[in-house]
Amino acid sequence: MSGKLSRSEKRRLLKADSRWVGKPIALNKGREPFEANIRHMVSILRDDKNMYRASEVSEYAHRLHEITMRASKPTKLACAKGCYYCCHTFVTVVPAEVFRVAGVLQKRSDDIVNHIKETHAKTSGISQQDKWRSLVPCPLLDADSCSIHEVRPLTCRGCVSTDAESCKRIYMEGKEEVPPFVIEYNSVTTAIAASLSAALRLVGLQDRSIDWNGALAVATSTKNSEERWLAGEDIFSDVTRAIGTNPGTPFDKMVNGLVQNVAPTI
Repeated sequence: MSGKLSRSEKRRLLKADSRWVGKPIALNKGREPFEANIRHMVSILRDDKNMYRASEVSEYAHRLHEITMRASKPTKLACAKGCYYCCHTFVTVVPAEVFRVAGVLQKRSDDIVNHIKETHAKTSGISQQDKWRSLVPCPLLDADSCSIHEVRPLTCRGCVSTDAESCKRIYMEGKEEVPPFVIEYNSVTTAIAASLSAALRLVGLQDRSIDWNGALAVATSTKNSEERWLAGEDIFSDVTRAIGTNPGTPFDKMVNGLVQNVAPTI
């Protein structure tokens, strides 16, 4: 889309968006559902009076993922409580997502913050490839279960499998096998992560995915971390960026396409 819309055109578009906002996304409906939800996420992020709008927009994206997957009725999964193999690999997060998790962790003891720092220290000096092989567990893994499952990031929501034993061989034993992922989850997770990233890019906030452990360490140990990040401070400057979202990658091109289409409409 080229050229800015008039106010009346924007009003009509927002009215039309109500068909898609907060509703399960159908991947076969083209760009319209995604662009409508991106506009809604931008409206959340532009509410300067809301100091927790990064957490709020992440919650919205997570909810969108959940209702979309429930509606799509994908293949039965092998994933269950106590299945923790994929919790020992390199995880990335869209920056805004980490604040939702940090908000939950603030209500817990200081021990968890120290444990996060210790985990990050073990992996911060090695390459992304070596992090995959390090088998260092997620710092939020507790008794072989995710302690923040309700607020887990999109990467974790999309990493699901039909064969737990295959995941054990891949993640714990280093076997080179094709992961038995479910394509519906991969497609929806990628699309919603791109939509969230596009909304962040449209309002001038950092959108490239970063290392989960490093992001957690910064967000939980930095005073007023969400407020400072929303104000433009690059609090994650020392955290490893995910190579899969580098400029020019397929994911980055997807985000750019969404940004170019939505920008004239907001």
